Amino acid sequence: MAIQTRLVEQSNQLQTARTAQQLKLQEHKRNDMTLRELEKLDDNVTTYRAVGRMFLGTTLAEARQDLAARRDKAKAESEAAGRNIEALERSLAQGEESLRELVQKKGLGPA
Repeated sequence: MAIQTRLVEQSNQLQTARTAQQLKLQEHKRNDMTLRELEKLDDNVTTYRAVGRMFLGTTLAEARQDLAARRDKAKAESEAAGRNIEALERSLAQGEESLRELVQKKGLGPA
């Protein structure tokens, strides 16, 4: 019974990790598209970024730099989530194999 509980928990963790990876991929794509749009603007354009409930004026270079940093961070977090997903999938497969062996050993399932 403990193996089944652990499998259910690992399955839930896997689903959560996949969702987190998808969110990070979306954030990366959004930041990349925004950065490409900012590249089209003249260098003397004033840009604004949201800070809480207000907007602060920044230079275009600062906006590009900040956006590139956020894009790179989202990509790194997405890759880390991918590695976590791979580890969870391996662990889940091992748990399923352990459960299968246990069932076969007890004579409850097909041989």
